[in-house]
Order: sequence, then C-alpha cells, then structure tokens
Amino acid sequence: MADLSTVCYEQIEHTGDIGIKVYGESLQELFSNAALGMFDLMVDCQGVGRNVVEEVEVAGDNLEELLVNWLQELNYLFVTEQTVFVRVDITRIDEEELTATVYGDKINPRKNEIKKEIKAVTYHEIDVRKVNNKWRAQVIFDI
Repeated sequence: MADLSTVCYEQIEHTGDIGIKVYGESLQELFSNAALGMFDLMVDCQGVGRNVVEEVEVAGDNLEELLVNWLQELNYLFVTEQTVFVRVDITRIDEEELTATVYGDKINPRKNEIKKEIKAVTYHEIDVRKVNNKWRAQVIFDI
C-alpha cells in the first residue's frame, strides 16, 4: 500500500510535455509510485480524502505497455469522474496484468488546484527496468 507521503518520483521536463522518473523496491511499489506521482503532477492533493474506492484491472503485453495502460486508466477516471487518487493498494501484479484498489475523492475546486491537465500517457521514451535490485521507470505525459 502506498500513499503520497511515501511516493518516490522526480519530475522531468520534456519539450512541450512533462514526465516523471519513478523508483521502487518492488514492481508493486514502482507502479504505485507512478500513479501517485502522476496525480501529484496534476492536482494539489492537500486534504484529499479517501471516500471513493475503485477496483482497477489492466493488462499489457509487457511492463511498458502495462504501465501506460495503468496510468491511462487512472487518468480516464480522473477526467470522467473528476476523482483524484491518493492511495494505491496493488493486490496483484506480474509482467502482463495488474489488479489494484485505489482510494481518493472527488476534486473540490475550492481546495484542490488543478496544476496540469494530462491529455495522454505516451509510449515516447517509456522505460521500465530493474537496476541493482531496484525498479525504475520513466514515462512522458502529453499535456
């Protein structure tokens, strides 16, 4: 289980876009940190509750596609349901499938400033790999 207090990522600038480099001790932590890092880029998450709970399942042919599909699904929920997620509990993950429970709340325009609107999660410079027994990933967002 991960939340914004434990997320490990750094923002990277990219011409006309924005990206993140994400780190994790495990694949589960890496994917949790990627989700939380994306939401941290998009919204001031201060005071966001955990009143909305969603079950999310995604699949992909490899880790890069799985990461893109995971973040695209969460961004879809953000756009269509106006919900920001601040806690991730990945219950199952392998190289082709991920199942998670995410916790968050509807955006309150008086409390939660929208910092960036992510139009799409891209495959441009996508990278997921294990280095020295730790996981790292890079993903670029179209803004």
